[in-house]
Amino acid sequence: MSTKQLRFAAFIRVSTEKQEKQGSSLSVQRTSIERDVKALSGKIVKWYGGQEHATPGWEKKELDRLLRDADRSRPKFDAVIVAYQDRWSRDNAKSQQGLEVLKARDIRFFVGQKEFDLYNPEDLFVLGINAVIGGYFAGNQAKKSIENRIDRARTQNRPACGKLPYGRTFDADKLKWDVDPIKKQKIEDAAARYLAGESLKDIAAENGMSLKNLHTILMKRSGPKWEQHFNNTKYNIHETIITTVPTLLDAPTIRALRKRAKANRTYGQRHQKNRYLLRNFLFCGKCGYALTGQPNHNKLVYRHHSERGCKDRPPRVSANMIEKAVLKVLFEAFGNPVAVERAVQAALPDIEKTKRLQRQREQLEKQLVKAKKGRQRVITLARKELISEDEQEEQLKASRSEIAELEAKLTDLGDWLDSQPTAKQIKAAAKDIKRRVRRVSKAKVWLNAAKNIANNKLDDVTWEDARALMELVFGGNKRPDGKPCGVYVWAISKKKNNLSFRFEIHGTIINTSGSDPVYSISGGNNMVRKGRVTLSPSYLPRSKGLPLRLTGTIGVAA
Repeated sequence: MSTKQLRFAAFIRVSTEKQEKQGSSLSVQRTSIERDVKALSGKIVKWYGGQEHATPGWEKKELDRLLRDADRSRPKFDAVIVAYQDRWSRDNAKSQQGLEVLKARDIRFFVGQKEFDLYNPEDLFVLGINAVIGGYFAGNQAKKSIENRIDRARTQNRPACGKLPYGRTFDADKLKWDVDPIKKQKIEDAAARYLAGESLKDIAAENGMSLKNLHTILMKRSGPKWEQHFNNTKYNIHETIITTVPTLLDAPTIRALRKRAKANRTYGQRHQKNRYLLRNFLFCGKCGYALTGQPNHNKLVYRHHSERGCKDRPPRVSANMIEKAVLKVLFEAFGNPVAVERAVQAALPDIEKTKRLQRQREQLEKQLVKAKKGRQRVITLARKELISEDEQEEQLKASRSEIAELEAKLTDLGDWLDSQPTAKQIKAAAKDIKRRVRRVSKAKVWLNAAKNIANNKLDDVTWEDARALMELVFGGNKRPDGKPCGVYVWAISKKKNNLSFRFEIHGTIINTSGSDPVYSISGGNNMVRKGRVTLSPSYLPRSKGLPLRLTGTIGVAA
């Protein structure tokens, strides 16, 4: 009989990092294995293991390392030992794969001091059954853990997965959210600078953040809602919980940021050979289809696509003429507060419709308050164990559905109603424009600029400044009827030698209650004559946009 001393590879394992750092399981397993190996008159030549899941689907680096060492032509050990069967594996497929490797290299397998004969079907059956049972309990526990985290997130409005949203803190004892004042200030400064025209890439670099992360925070994660996503394909769990958190930015500022980002994507023309001042802002007055800019005999024109099938579509419109005409009308209107007030009044929708929708919003708000109180009553009854879990889940599901539907309706109504001004707001906006014009420049500057444009002196205003004005008045905004803001054009005459058009300007202006840039012309009369007129942005707190409608005509010789 051989008296060769057995060389053991010892495998120890815990499933979580917390168990590894704070628990005593690893040390207990190590002590137990050392005692058992001594009793078997063997010696431990190598240790494997640490924090590593044994359940199916998880990566098992340490177990794989052990099996690679075992599968060599000359393994450094004769046997493998674990303290308990479930420390080997709860994944039956992985367990069998590992045992086959040991069997192929004549490496023996021990659980404590008991050896399992890898050539004996009964021993293999016992190991397989234990792996299956262990896998069942581990999988069931993992599924319950996910479901419990989802329930905590839903009923306690607490974080239950991933990292906390940027700039927020959570007190687990008090179940209370709060804001990190330093990070909040950083995001407020970044938002103000981005709205002021600075590059988001430069702002992110200065704050030591990635561009993608800063963009995501500003556009999606600075408001009162944070989405927690629970996804587990194995258990078919795919659920998103909306958690209410403190805001980093107010709603109007977030809307302004998204509007600015959309304008950057949609209207940027820096790298184009031919730049069109009204690109994406010029529409057919008949069908509403956008007119597209294109070169035509060394001239730039806007034309309607014939495949749209609009019989009354306008023929090609000279870019030079329509752009100057629109600039002239805007300059003249913004230099005259009375004209601005008339333009706002002309663009206002039906007052009675506004009142009716306002009453509807008030009713929906009352229903929402009632629904939220009902949900809270269900939660209170559940905590007192006065209703069953099934009843709680059914009632909460119905409550969530009702609240989500009411909030969606309120959002749709709010987007429309919040854009509708009162007569008082209109007057305040007109007076504010008048004060701003007088403070920044003389009214003559506006008139001279408009006169120069009418006299084909478009260079008096740079293309960049004129485009900035267009994006301010039109970009990302909607008319009261839901159509996009812009310039709508109709053909008055389609005669080849006497093309003439009527156009309407539908845009928005900003009133005094609110943080979008309000542009004004700066520079004295001499600067106007020398072509140094510029548009200067003045940033104010965010406000409502007041609809604006202006009209004009142009005649174009073919």
